[in-house]
Amino acid sequence: MSTLRTALEIGLERALVREHVIPPMTHPLSSAWHQPPRRDIEIDDKYAMMSRRTFEALHEYSCSLPSGVYEGKMWRRGEPYIEPRSVWYLGWFGCSDKPDKVSINWREIIIVEESR
Repeated sequence: MSTLRTALEIGLERALVREHVIPPMTHPLSSAWHQPPRRDIEIDDKYAMMSRRTFEALHEYSCSLPSGVYEGKMWRRGEPYIEPRSVWYLGWFGCSDKPDKVSINWREIIIVEESR
């Protein structure tokens, strides 16, 4: 078996890594959007783990998507769309392979206790 990886394998690996990373907000309009620091959220392929304080700092968009679409913007969405909510999701606009486009990514939120 060859030790050289194909471009397809490398591309798939990069896509998987990109899917688990919330990019920084660098768009000039992002200065008006307030959200918790990315470092306060641990993400894997299914879940986003965060403290209650971080959860509450996210804007809620349970029935729509935020306007002002740019990479790195995060929010929370509750399901069902009426109270009481049984599941919460972290949403964020991520990188896309298509020029001038973003991906929309979702992870189920798990609230973890803050260490004192």
